[in-house]
Amino acid sequence: GTTYESVINSDDNGPAVIPGDAENSLLAQKIVGTHEKGAIMPPSGKMPEAEIQVILDWIATGAPDN
Repeated sequence: GTTYESVINSDDNGPAVIPGDAENSLLAQKIVGTHEKGAIMPPSGKMPEAEIQVILDWIATGAPDN
């Protein structure tokens, strides 16, 4: 299964999530489409804006493990 730690640290290029810093978090860059290396997430295509905002807000609030 997916654990909190595996989500936070799941990328070869460094941590996928930087708690409190959505702009520089790789996960946020991938779902928004601003990261230039690798595939966009999710692979099936861009997520709805509302779902993206939930993730960005979660990262911005420190990515709490809840």
